[in-house]
Amino acid sequence: PDQILPSDVDTTWEADGRVRIKSDNPNEPLEVLSVPGLLMRTAKKYPNHLAMVARADANGVRPSWTYKQYEAEVRTIAKAFLKLGLKRYHSVAILGFNCPQWFIADLAAIFCGGFAAGIYTTNSPEACQYCAEHSRANIILVEDAKQLEKILKIKKDLPELKAIIQFE
Repeated sequence: PDQILPSDVDTTWEADGRVRIKSDNPNEPLEVLSVPGLLMRTAKKYPNHLAMVARADANGVRPSWTYKQYEAEVRTIAKAFLKLGLKRYHSVAILGFNCPQWFIADLAAIFCGGFAAGIYTTNSPEACQYCAEHSRANIILVEDAKQLEKILKIKKDLPELKAIIQFE
C-alpha cells in the first residue's frame, strides 16, 4: 500500500532505508503515492494510451503497450518473480541493453518489494558477481547467451541467487 514512513535522514544506501521527503511548501500535505500506485492510477485513468513503444523488430514492426497492457505485464512478471523466490529488499539484476523487458522487469521487481540492479553488458564475470552479490540478487535476467555465459561462470559464488532468466 502507498505510505510515507517517517525519517530524519536525507540519503541512504540501505535497500530498506527511508529518506525524508522534502517539499517546497512544508505546510501543504504530501500526496502518498508509490511507484506501483502511480502505474496503477495511470493505467486506470488512461488504459488505452500508449505507455511504451519499442524500436522496430526485424520485420519493421514497433511493438507497443498501452498502460493497461503494461500494468498487466508488470503484474504477471511480478508474480513470476515472487514464485521464483524474490525477497523483499533484494534485487532482480538485469544484464542487458535498454529494451521493453528491462522496463517491465524493473517495475515488476518494485511491485514485489524489491528493486532492479542494472549491470553493464561490458562488465567482466567478476564485476557482474560483485554487482549481483552487493545488490543481493535473487534473480538475474540476461539478454542473450553471451551474458548468460558470464553468469554461469559465477553462479556458484552467489548464494542468494534463485533463478537466471534469458529473455532474448
